[in-house]
Amino acid sequence: RILQVLGLTLLLLMIWVAVTLAVAHLQVRGSRTPPPTDAHLAALKSEQGPVALHFLNTSEQALAENTLTHSVFVLEWSDGSLFLIDAGMSESRAVDFGELIALLLGAEEPTVHGTVGSLLGEKRFDVKGIGFTHLHIDHTEGLSTLCSGGRQSIRLVQTQWQHEEHNFNTREGASIVESSCLDRIGDWKSLFPGLGVFPIGGHTPGSTLFATWIDEQLFLFPGDTTNSKREILQDSGKGVIYSYLLVPEDTRQTAALRKWLKEKDSDSAVRVLVSHDLEDIRQQGVAPLQPGP
Repeated sequence: RILQVLGLTLLLLMIWVAVTLAVAHLQVRGSRTPPPTDAHLAALKSEQGPVALHFLNTSEQALAENTLTHSVFVLEWSDGSLFLIDAGMSESRAVDFGELIALLLGAEEPTVHGTVGSLLGEKRFDVKGIGFTHLHIDHTEGLSTLCSGGRQSIRLVQTQWQHEEHNFNTREGASIVESSCLDRIGDWKSLFPGLGVFPIGGHTPGSTLFATWIDEQLFLFPGDTTNSKREILQDSGKGVIYSYLLVPEDTRQTAALRKWLKEKDSDSAVRVLVSHDLEDIRQQGVAPLQPGP
């Protein structure tokens, strides 16, 4: 009798997992959309656009072929206004995340440098807006350190898909964003001239590409479409276990995006910045943001 109950419980659990994964895969395939055209990207050029790009390295961890980082990109306008792309994690979550990666991949222990709030210092009060490449917890949880201390609202730039379409991997991040100090706006172009925001799907239903020009250089921020620049250059995916079980991805879309990003990266006027690839971020000449006093 006990074995029958255990067997039935296991069967129901397997059915629940299968249905959950199936729904997530159908959902992410429903958000498939082509990347922006050259005309869309060229139209972002603006004399009022950002004048500098920096990044925050909230934590890092040496892997076999590259160093995994949880980066936050920082765009700066001439009046000192800052716009963040992603928000990293809390320090405790970064340690837990790193320990999991070490267990799964045999990586070294992580080095945690701080949260987005602590690394910004007084410059956190210059942050006027933020956007997320997607709503996984390692890109959203650090938001709490940015909103603390009686902080006034920060403008949230977000596509409709990212706002509405969530799965089991993005609901917690969506909840953090929803309950934070962020104020979602529909028209960001007047507040953040030169900023491009394009739904691309692939990794999650709400995955978003950010793009901007600084001088004559176009910067593309595709989030976790790939985890390293090598995956773009070698046109390699993340593997069956990752893309079908752990993080349900639209592999057809991520493959198309890899080809598109590789083509763009071959142009000397374009820089593709992969969120988790520390070596490539540094090689692209993106300097760390120096905190305020």
